[in-house]
Amino acid sequence: MKVLLVLDNISLSSGVSSIVMNFYRNIKDIEFDFLVSVHSQRNHEDEIKSLGGRVFYMTDAFSLSVKRLPEIIKNSKRFFKDYAKEYDVVHLHTATFCYPYLYHAKKYGIERRIAHAHSIAFGNSKLSSIRNTLMLLPLKRLANRFLACSKTAGEKFYYPLGIKNFETMLNGISFEKFAFDMEARRGIRREFNVADSTVLVGHISNMTPLKKVPFAIESFAKLHAVNPDSKLLLIGKNDLPDAVKTAVEEHGVSDSVINAGVRYDVPRCLSAMDVCLMPSETEGLGLVAVECQAAGVPVVTSKGFPEEIYASEICVGLGYDADAWAKTALVLSDKRLQPVDLGEAVKRFEIEQVAKRLAECYASKKGDC
Repeated sequence: MKVLLVLDNISLSSGVSSIVMNFYRNIKDIEFDFLVSVHSQRNHEDEIKSLGGRVFYMTDAFSLSVKRLPEIIKNSKRFFKDYAKEYDVVHLHTATFCYPYLYHAKKYGIERRIAHAHSIAFGNSKLSSIRNTLMLLPLKRLANRFLACSKTAGEKFYYPLGIKNFETMLNGISFEKFAFDMEARRGIRREFNVADSTVLVGHISNMTPLKKVPFAIESFAKLHAVNPDSKLLLIGKNDLPDAVKTAVEEHGVSDSVINAGVRYDVPRCLSAMDVCLMPSETEGLGLVAVECQAAGVPVVTSKGFPEEIYASEICVGLGYDADAWAKTALVLSDKRLQPVDLGEAVKRFEIEQVAKRLAECYASKKGDC
């Protein structure tokens, strides 16, 4: 069997590409190729090729925009005309340009066409949400199988399109990869001049407005007022958004906030943290919260996370009350190095089990996985 995976990009810093790569590494006896909309500076191409896959780019661009659509349509048609006969399944992981890929996959005879929702939001702004919703309207008649990373994501993403028959396919991670590492804890803390006794609070995201990072800053400021021996480690953006910079200044915590930028050693960084704050407005799943639990890092999330994410006692959901977040984070940080029962988390999210389910989905010839 051969599967074509379709993504916007295969960047090392992309959450979706990381999820897809986790599946790719753990599904055996199936061949995979990648069809990618745009290039990225640091990406998974070398690893993909080392595992036997090929990568096909639909543009030479390094950013995705609507103006690229004519080029993508043209190259998509050419690709599927030449290669469609090689594939049993096409698995779409991009919501932005479903039309050219699935249209040509269907036209040139790929019978099993899977759409996969990785997010609740259709865009980062009202305008982009409207645009992307319109672009997604053909999805119902072009795909014949529908997956979502959580029940909530499926309902929010597919229901407006008139699609009811989706299957939940939770994202998976390797719990061994994220296991607590004392040497990594010491090394990261030395790197950022954080004492062993300091409560290190973390936040990891791409810091778009939906991630509500200024609220994380406010919550940390209140925690810091109670315990001055605390610091906040921000991961995900080399240059902080203006709204985040403003929040840091307004709350007077400039000397206690560390911007680590984009990191490719997140498991090591998690070992260094004592608690993580994730106040997103919405999340399709929120895999960082799963990674935190795998690493034994207590995590406070907003109610915008789906219910599947709460898989251990160290993952807590709260409303937007910064005082409550600060208090809860301090209480949870005291449990940082205590044993945690991860049985339910492993059952839900261990990559080997999730990958097995996806492989069964690929093999199934019925309409639903």
